[in-house]
Amino acid sequence: MLESVYLCNLKDKEHGKAMETMLKQFGIDIAYIEDGGVKLEDYISGYYKSTNTPLSFEDEMIIFHDFIDEQIELVLDVFKMAEIPYIKYKVVTTEANLKYNVNELYEKVKEEYRSRFE
Repeated sequence: MLESVYLCNLKDKEHGKAMETMLKQFGIDIAYIEDGGVKLEDYISGYYKSTNTPLSFEDEMIIFHDFIDEQIELVLDVFKMAEIPYIKYKVVTTEANLKYNVNELYEKVKEEYRSRFE
């Protein structure tokens, strides 16, 4: 399966274009998520109906699908070398979190981040 990156609330469109260019060179698909009510597994499958639910958060979030740890580290290193601003919330898809809609996923990730780092 093709590795995919999903971006939520990316603030700087120029950085988004740079990320797209870099990821495509690695054969990685990239998409922007704007509907917070759609389950992640439906986004990934490509078969979803818009819920017209806005994202309920303003933070940037990046979601890695079908990656191994080393690949994620490589992508993040490339972003750092290209001076792409740091994205605080990063998610690796799992069987469990694919069931969440994007807004629910953000809340879970934010909660986990707080419990680990604050």
